[in-house]
Amino acid sequence: PSLFRRMIVRSTEAALAAIDFDIAVLEQEDRERSLNALGLALDLSAAWHTAQQLLITISPHMRWQGYRDEWIAYLEKGINAAKNQEDPAMLAKLYHQLGWLHQQMNLYQQAREQFMLAYELAVQENDIATQIGALDQLSSMASQDSDFSTAKSYVEDVFRLTDQDDPRRGFGCSVLGFIALQQGEWDEAISWYSQSVRFHVASGEYRFAAQSEQALAYVYATTRQCQEALAHYQQVLNFLSNYPSVLDIAMTQMEIGLVYTYMDDYKQAIAMYKLCEPVFVSTGSKLSLSHLYNNYGLAYTGIGDFEKAEQTFVLSIELARNLNMPRLIANAMESKGMMYQKMGRLDQAITTWEQALAELIVLADPPQYLHKLIVRRIEEARSEWRNPAPGSSCLSDC
Repeated sequence: PSLFRRMIVRSTEAALAAIDFDIAVLEQEDRERSLNALGLALDLSAAWHTAQQLLITISPHMRWQGYRDEWIAYLEKGINAAKNQEDPAMLAKLYHQLGWLHQQMNLYQQAREQFMLAYELAVQENDIATQIGALDQLSSMASQDSDFSTAKSYVEDVFRLTDQDDPRRGFGCSVLGFIALQQGEWDEAISWYSQSVRFHVASGEYRFAAQSEQALAYVYATTRQCQEALAHYQQVLNFLSNYPSVLDIAMTQMEIGLVYTYMDDYKQAIAMYKLCEPVFVSTGSKLSLSHLYNNYGLAYTGIGDFEKAEQTFVLSIELARNLNMPRLIANAMESKGMMYQKMGRLDQAITTWEQALAELIVLADPPQYLHKLIVRRIEEARSEWRNPAPGSSCLSDC
C-alpha cells in the first residue's frame, strides 16, 4: 500500500510536469494521463497538493474543449477532497469552475449557488481573483435575465476591487456593453465592448477578447453596419485560431449567418447555421439553439419558406420558455410576427406581438430597444391594415 501511494503521487506529479502551460489545446495524451492520475490522486491525502494543481491547470482546457459531463465528475470529486482536506481556498476555485460548467449547461440555479459559494469562500480567504471571477459570472447571469440593476451592482463590486486600468475589468465592461445593447444605446455599447477587448488583450486572455470582439461585431450587425460587422467577426476567428473554443467558433458562425440574412443572402445564412447547429446540439447548449432557431426562421422567411420558418420559430420559443427567459421568448415572437406580416396575416402578426409585450412585462428591467421595436411593429401593422400596401415586407431587427 505504501508503494502504491507513492506511485500515485509520482504519476500525478509526472502528469502535471508533462503539461505545457503555453499551449492553447490540451492534447489527447496529456488529457488521458491527467484524468487517469486524478482518478486515483483525489482519493489520496498525500497526493492532494499536486492533484489540486493539476485540477486547476487543466480545468480551462476541459471547459473550452467541450468536455463538460466528464469534467463535472472530476470537479465534484475534487470538491469532496477539498472539504476532506479542509482547504477552503481550493474549494472556492473549484466551485467557480463547476458553476461555469453548469451555467453553460443551462442549469442556472445550480450555477448561481456555486458562484455565490465561490465568492463567499474567496472573501473569507481574501482571494481577490476568485471573487472577481465569481462576480463576473453572477453579473453575466443577471444581465441575461434582464435584471440589469443587479448585474450593474455586481460589476460595481468588481470595479471596487480593481484599479481603473486593471485588465480584470474587461468582463464587467462586456456586461455593461450587453446592457447598453439591450437598451438600444449603440454608441455606449460599442464603447464598453471596445474597452473590454482592450482589457482582455492586455491581460493575454484572448478567448475572452474574442467573446468581446464577437459582441462588438453583433452591435454593428444589429445597426446594419454589415461590412464593419464582418470585419470584426474575422478578428474573432483570428483570435480563436490560436485559442480554439468549439462553442465560441460555432457562436461566431451563427452570428455571421445573421449578417448574411441582413444582407439578403439567405442561402449563405442557412449554410452557416448548418455548420454550427451540430455543435450546439452535442454540447447541449439550449440557449444557443434558441438563438439559432430564431435566426433560421428569419432566413426561411426571407426565402419565402414559411412552413420551415414557423417550425423553427416555435422551436426557438419552446427552448426559451424551458429556460425561463422571457426576453428570448419575446424576441422570437417579434420575429414570428414579422413572418405573419410578410404572409399578409396582419391579425396574427399583431396578436403575436401583443403576446411578446406580455412576456416583457414580467422582467425587472425590460430591454427598451426590443419593447419599442415591438410597439412600432404593432403601430405599423395597424396602419397597414387600414391602408394596405401590396408587396410591403421586412425582416426582424432583432
